[in-house]
Amino acid sequence: MTLKYTSQASKELILQYVLENIEFRKKCRYLQEIITLSKDNEILSKMLTDFFEKKFKKNPLKAFCKN
Repeated sequence: MTLKYTSQASKELILQYVLENIEFRKKCRYLQEIITLSKDNEILSKMLTDFFEKKFKKNPLKAFCKN
């Protein structure tokens, strides 16, 4: 049995979750397309391997914030 009444906060949370899930799937699809393109292009392939092998640097702007 489904409820026909829900609070506004729960509706907003559900909507936010759905939108984040859609955005995540779009990003995954774009990354898959880039990887597919890199199979044919050697320069793009080297750029991707360099990008994924490097470690991320910490953001220096957040280093000063104690919060």
